[in-house]
Amino acid sequence: MSNKDLEAYRSQGRGVRAGKYLRYYCPIHGSDKQRSLQLNPDNGHFRCYACGAWGYLDEFKDEWIKKQKDKKNWGFPFRTRKIFTSINTIPKKVKKETIKSEYTKALKDFQEFLPGSWGEEYLRRRKIPLKVAYNFGVGYSPSGKWLHKGRDWKFGRLVFPHTDLSGEIINLYGRAVGSDKKVPKGIRHDHLPGAKGVFNSSALEEDSVFICEGVFDALSMISAGHKNTCAIFGINGLCWEWVKSNRMVFCLDNDSAGSKTMNQLCWEGSIRGKDIYFLPEKTYRGYKDLNELWVAEGEINIGDWD
Repeated sequence: MSNKDLEAYRSQGRGVRAGKYLRYYCPIHGSDKQRSLQLNPDNGHFRCYACGAWGYLDEFKDEWIKKQKDKKNWGFPFRTRKIFTSINTIPKKVKKETIKSEYTKALKDFQEFLPGSWGEEYLRRRKIPLKVAYNFGVGYSPSGKWLHKGRDWKFGRLVFPHTDLSGEIINLYGRAVGSDKKVPKGIRHDHLPGAKGVFNSSALEEDSVFICEGVFDALSMISAGHKNTCAIFGINGLCWEWVKSNRMVFCLDNDSAGSKTMNQLCWEGSIRGKDIYFLPEKTYRGYKDLNELWVAEGEINIGDWD
């Protein structure tokens, strides 16, 4: 919630002065008679004495996050009591689309194509054991078999299931294989049309979950022994409604985009009362992501967190 959002609610403007604070109608629970929300304009902290919601305005997020970080404990920024969500962090409702049974059937066929394929060779390059890939539903679509018309690739695609929280397959992701130099960037990644899910979504029901951007990072963590790891298919793929875990450990790419997204995810997780952690830069040993680390070093040393 930004200051602009707050002032726009019921056109209340800059609020009513109450000592060093400002009082507003609360847009979180929709008050229209009592100015129950109190704002400290100096640090952006707000609290509603009617619905109990509290937090910081968007303009003050980065400053608040910076103050809360504890470099001695994994850069662990948040250990807060349960707080209520603000306007811009209410989880979006996931549209329940008809589960396409052909995706389940197709993936079963794709798994039979995996042994001896370009897909198996690519997994080998990424140091992902074939057995691990099988156990987590990975398959291979040969050239001419991919379900997304116009997105086929001459060396085929490794195929990964998108699942919802119940474990139903709701989409498929295909990664074009062969040498990266032979794969045009625009065709390298492909998701079938429709709703998106999570790779290994069942991890979101564990008490503690490791969350990666991509499937190869997740499979690297799983191969390293951390089976409660999922991939959200990109930095914007997390559905907060599905997160049942109490502790969330973000394992995003070791770059500026990952760092920027980290702050936002930590903020949103904290206002849902989650215990939020993230892998510190030193864990990556200079590599850009966990799979690159896994390929080069053969281990991912994060300590005892399972």
